[in-house]
Amino acid sequence: MADEAMDWFLQLRDKGNSEELHQGFRRWADSDSRHLEEYRKIERLWSSDAFGNAAASLRSEPVASESSVTRFRPRGILRRSSRNGRIAAALAAAVLIFVSYPGFLNLLLYLRSDYMTSVGELLETPLPDGSRMLLNTASAVSIDFDGGRRKVRILQGEAYFDVVHDPSRPFHVAAGYSDSEVKGTAFAVRRKADADLVVLERGRLEVTLEEDRSDASAILLPDTKLQAQRSRLGQVEPADVNALLSWRSGRLKFENETFGAILEELDRYHSGTLLLARRSVGETRISGNYQVSDLDAAVRTLADVVGLDLVHLPGGTIILY
Repeated sequence: MADEAMDWFLQLRDKGNSEELHQGFRRWADSDSRHLEEYRKIERLWSSDAFGNAAASLRSEPVASESSVTRFRPRGILRRSSRNGRIAAALAAAVLIFVSYPGFLNLLLYLRSDYMTSVGELLETPLPDGSRMLLNTASAVSIDFDGGRRKVRILQGEAYFDVVHDPSRPFHVAAGYSDSEVKGTAFAVRRKADADLVVLERGRLEVTLEEDRSDASAILLPDTKLQAQRSRLGQVEPADVNALLSWRSGRLKFENETFGAILEELDRYHSGTLLLARRSVGETRISGNYQVSDLDAAVRTLADVVGLDLVHLPGGTIILY
């Protein structure tokens, strides 16, 4: 609900003169009394002295022409701008307000990203060069296609790319630790907390460490994968690409995977939290094929396989015990 309120707040700030948008907002606000309450919380925080003082302290920062400043937009909408000034202001203000309202945890990603998805959402979009990008759940990316460049940076989550072949302009995807370079191919990159996972479906791909000066690199061929960490590239390994990329069709496929790993993956698509109380079953290996759009059924099925019960708590928390 907080994320929905944030979406409406950003849209109304950006397109406040749209009658259609205002009608949609009124329908959303009237559908649940808590909606307007959450929206008012954001309004109060946005206009608070703490937020205003943080922004005012940064007004001396050089700002580009007005045309280069882009206002907030909802998830899934392309934004192009010079972000430095907005990021600086967001950093200062965010430190003050993140702790007081969970919805603002997404604010910095909004400001840095060109495309962003919410939990459970998939977004397919063409890129400026004609390549195709598909964003997975809770993901955010920024793009740079100026001056002949073709570069995407994954700020959070996972994206799949079907790249238009152009030998004169390599296509780069950077994540937390890795930089993947292709000329024209199909692959996915997932940014995790401690590693990047690169999966190649078609073509040829070279991976290097983003902050490494050793020139170490690895070549991926179709149906292979690689994990990159801060100081090392992992081994290129065979990959079940159909399973690893099954999310593109709204399903999650697992073959002989641990119960704990499957539950962790399902949790990425759940707006609440999935908790496993009986750790002893976490290493049990199972196979399954689950529909992302019906996570409750997927969790119930998964629990039945290993003989667990479920309890639902407020806020979307599900405990398996």
